[in-house]
Amino acid sequence: MTDKPNRILEFLTTPPRPEGDACRSNRRRKSTAPVEISWPDGGGWRTARARLRNISRGGAALIAAVPPPLTRKARLRLTEGEGTPWIEAEILAADAQPPKRQLVRVRFIDPCPSFMLQLAILGFVEADDEGPPSPCEWVAWTPEMTK
Repeated sequence: MTDKPNRILEFLTTPPRPEGDACRSNRRRKSTAPVEISWPDGGGWRTARARLRNISRGGAALIAAVPPPLTRKARLRLTEGEGTPWIEAEILAADAQPPKRQLVRVRFIDPCPSFMLQLAILGFVEADDEGPPSPCEWVAWTPEMTK
């Protein structure tokens, strides 16, 4: 019997591939995680909310209501839970998508960190304050436990 490969684990552990003639040398994975994209605007940074469409080690596609300008200096972060640190990116394209949306493609300056890929693909897990103790926690033994 052969085991099916774990495609998510394979995606998360594959090292980044250098950009080649094909602009999509790194495999992408679907995601709908909420993000913020930010770009320089005058003396500060302008930020817009968006939602991922897909992500890879090398870049991402997202859907935004506000079309960002094509710029070599931008940043992106996940906003769910406590959020993630910003990662540097370049905005490659912003194409109109009906109704009143923009498909924004970004290229990461450095490969996307594994923890960010994992959160984008698998999502955030909220801590369960009221759940049973984990197997590693100390629990006082009582006679009822043996019944």
